[in-house]
Amino acid sequence: MLAGDEDFLEDLPDRTETTFSSKVLDLLRRVTRVTDIVSPRLGIVLLATHAAIAGYSVAVVNNVLSSPLSRLRFALLLRLRRPRAVGISTVAMRRTETTAQIVATARRLCPGAAIILGGQNAVQTPATRKLADLTVTGHGENVLLRLLGELKAGRPLASMDGVHKDENGSPILKGDPYYGAEGGTQLPDWGFTTSSNKVIPVEGSRGCWHSCAFCTTSNQGRQVFRKPADVLREALNDVRKFGARQLHFVDSSFTCSKEFIDEFLRLLAESGEKFRWSCFSRVDDFTAQPGLPGRMARAGCILSYLGIESVHDDILERMRKGYVRKTIAEGLSNLEGLNVYGNFIVGFPGDTEEKVKDTVAFIERFQFDKVSIAPLYVPPQLYAQARAKPELYCHLRGKSEFEWEHDTMNRARAVELADWARKTLNKHKGRTFAY
Repeated sequence: MLAGDEDFLEDLPDRTETTFSSKVLDLLRRVTRVTDIVSPRLGIVLLATHAAIAGYSVAVVNNVLSSPLSRLRFALLLRLRRPRAVGISTVAMRRTETTAQIVATARRLCPGAAIILGGQNAVQTPATRKLADLTVTGHGENVLLRLLGELKAGRPLASMDGVHKDENGSPILKGDPYYGAEGGTQLPDWGFTTSSNKVIPVEGSRGCWHSCAFCTTSNQGRQVFRKPADVLREALNDVRKFGARQLHFVDSSFTCSKEFIDEFLRLLAESGEKFRWSCFSRVDDFTAQPGLPGRMARAGCILSYLGIESVHDDILERMRKGYVRKTIAEGLSNLEGLNVYGNFIVGFPGDTEEKVKDTVAFIERFQFDKVSIAPLYVPPQLYAQARAKPELYCHLRGKSEFEWEHDTMNRARAVELADWARKTLNKHKGRTFAY
């Protein structure tokens, strides 16, 4: 059985906004979770597809805790099907407590099942790993069949070749950082998910060419692309077979390889097919390729998400973004009708109230469709970098992702300024524009 949920949009310390629009958004999130129309996770469906092809019986459960129907289905499958293994994705779960609830249910209703975790929270958090019989790092399609073979033979997972233990004695098995032997050619079977959401994720690559200081992606510094023809084949299969009304490319940047994106757009045009799609891009992709946004819009791209984060050169340098303010302005001037969603961070070391106000003024100069303005979230690796270079990171220090301070700001002030920035932009636009 493969299962997962998400908690990163709920109950976070920076959820201070209480406007009418924020209340409506909260209500919509709760409704979508209860009715199981949250967009399904690609990783779980890929794992299920590989296991089924190898002849294993597989069940997938979305929103295990947040949807009453999914909670009931999860319990029934555990009691009646008695799975040998319960794989839990922590990709969208920041809190160990969320994973602990799912694990406790599985252990209570199916005591003999092996609990296997994957995803960023498990990889980064020792307390989460301690809940499981095994944690798999990286991508698990290729190690999955080995794991299931060991279980079928009655051998303990902790004795498998390649398993090592962390500082707390929790077993860990390294998965693939990129693609394994099959090279990303397998078509995900979305029939495994019960979600009625028809926005289906697609993956054109794994990894990221860049190494931003705040990023939690484990395979930074290298990005491996699939063949554009294979990506298009999967996209068309999702539309034709599974009724996708929109596709979302989940790559760190779908547009950073000129060779890949040019070939993909060419093949899409030659196919004569039309579908709506969105993706993540870097704003410097649009600077380096001025005509790209227009070509994407004409090819059906309805929105591109840009992780801009800051418009101040000193902060961009600390972030290791690889571009400067001038680059951002040039990229945003090349949009040619492409809608973009800009993401910005408040409170990174070196940020000040004056810089936040300047960021708001910068945003108002350009044609964003929407923006996100969020207080800094500090992952463990950013604290490690700050300890190694305290002056560069303005003596960043703290107790957790949500409790931090440095020489120019603290978390509480970042929350206040992010809230002010959103309200100011929404007031000036006359609509919910900043989230």
